[in-house]
Amino acid sequence: MKLFRILVISVGRIIVLGIFLYYIMREDFDEPTRLVCSICLPLLFWIGYGCLVRSKIRFMEWRTIHACQKWQKPRDGKRYAACGVLEPIARPLKAPLSGRSCVMYDYEMTRLVKRNIHSTIGSQTTGEIVFSGAALTPSIIRTRFGPVKLLGYSALDGFPTEVVEDCTIANRYIKSTTFKEQRGTIKLSTFQAMEDIVTDDDGHIRSDWRFFDNENAFGLVLHEIIVPPGTQVCAIGMYKAQVGGLVNDRIGSGYSLRLIKGDAKATMRSLSNQAIVSLIFGLVLFFSSAISISHLIMKWMDKI
Repeated sequence: MKLFRILVISVGRIIVLGIFLYYIMREDFDEPTRLVCSICLPLLFWIGYGCLVRSKIRFMEWRTIHACQKWQKPRDGKRYAACGVLEPIARPLKAPLSGRSCVMYDYEMTRLVKRNIHSTIGSQTTGEIVFSGAALTPSIIRTRFGPVKLLGYSALDGFPTEVVEDCTIANRYIKSTTFKEQRGTIKLSTFQAMEDIVTDDDGHIRSDWRFFDNENAFGLVLHEIIVPPGTQVCAIGMYKAQVGGLVNDRIGSGYSLRLIKGDAKATMRSLSNQAIVSLIFGLVLFFSSAISISHLIMKWMDKI
């Protein structure tokens, strides 16, 4: 349960820091200000830190593509970028909601629920996931240096989320599919299923989850992301010589397998922009919150 453990540790650090700040501000701040600061400062600190990490990852991905475009051969256990046309080497998949041919898909069927937030605010409509799933068929990316296999499920970037209006195909899919039951909420077994998808490296990936007792798609909002055959992509991941293709890096490394729509030049331009924006936001949030937290700690220590 490495994914769940990482999530618990991250949330735990925020809570511990918030409790500590709440304690050291007990003599200098009134209750509303004390509570707000103890919640907001840890959140801003970790959001800023996350932005800095994201900036580093995007820069490393940019550097990987740049190096691989200069005839850098893939090495076992090292990051590699394959840019070219994506084609299936097994039978193409059929998208569960639209029925279109694809090599990879990700879908959600959600219901709209109206919740009462507060007597003065009123109600708010939110979406609850009822069905969700993802799949991949073994594929190759035809780069200018030769074919590279895509064998791990990828985080998709640049592929549009489409809303499917007709639920006929979705209803047939629900009736013919055996779902992994995750009643009501995301449980430990959900993290295990997600971890299984991430660590799978044979190219045949499919997982379907049901979170509520629905037997059809009537009244649900249908969202689908597909990767059609013949799409120009850049895939960035760890090369595994044993299987001869790109797979996900170890869980927790931050370097997951990513599939980005577009050629090498467009992808590098997008990654550089993302790295710069994340760096700016990260520096502002991280250092402003860090300075505030340091000031509060030093003020508290002076009283001891």
